Amino acid sequence: MRMQPAVTFRGLLAALRLCPHLDTLRIFMDAVNVDIDPTTESFQNTTLQKLDLTQSDVANVEDVARIIFSILPGVDRVSTPQHHWNTSVVSKKWDEVNGHLEKLKS
Repeated sequence: MRMQPAVTFRGLLAALRLCPHLDTLRIFMDAVNVDIDPTTESFQNTTLQKLDLTQSDVANVEDVARIIFSILPGVDRVSTPQHHWNTSVVSKKWDEVNGHLEKLKS
């Protein structure tokens, strides 16, 4: 049985508020249950450049891309090393997130 992540986007924001100079983050988080609204969230962390969500599942790729674009404008793409994936479906979803990020930034 696979372990479920305890960190959500709300928790990620709380941690980033405490670490304003963080430029790289690798974390296992819950990107399925989106618990923030990027249109109402005013916080932005402009120093984070590299975000690695290794082994994190994702459901709504557009919402997740919009959140990352809105609160982490320095992140151009989410790293998800391929060798960690049990299924290519999850990997393809992260590719879609990165595709949406690319479109939002253009």
